[in-house]
Amino acid sequence: MFLALERLKHRIHSFKMPIRNKKLLFLVKCVYFAVPLAAGLAIMQVVIPDPDSMRGQFRELTPDEQAIVDRQRRELQAALDESKAKLEAARQKQLEARR
Repeated sequence: MFLALERLKHRIHSFKMPIRNKKLLFLVKCVYFAVPLAAGLAIMQVVIPDPDSMRGQFRELTPDEQAIVDRQRRELQAALDESKAKLEAARQKQLEARR
């Protein structure tokens, strides 16, 4: 019983049918390329939640929590501005060294 099943599986999985028509072969390759993309896009559309419904799940921040968020935002912006200034200074120094 299992031997017959193994032979059948081997026959099915080793079956090859050559496509001699170049246009048909191109079409098959395009389908093999596009189907995973389309399936992935469809799955992502189902899985990604609706932004409006997600906003409804979040509660409003208390004033203390909002103050912490604002402080962290200011600190991150300051660090970003500092790194941008350093990068610009390094670029200017590099340009001056080339002259």
